[in-house]
Amino acid sequence: MTLDGNRITSLPDELGQLVRLERLSILGNMLTCLPETIGSLRN
Repeated sequence: MTLDGNRITSLPDELGQLVRLERLSILGNMLTCLPETIGSLRN
């Protein structure tokens, strides 16, 4: 998933529920933190 340069300020908690996320690219956004559920992602 590529979300580069979209001025994103937050990511939804549901991101951690994705089943087949192989790559997450979030360069160039305005994120100040990641949701806690990001730690439960499995490949």
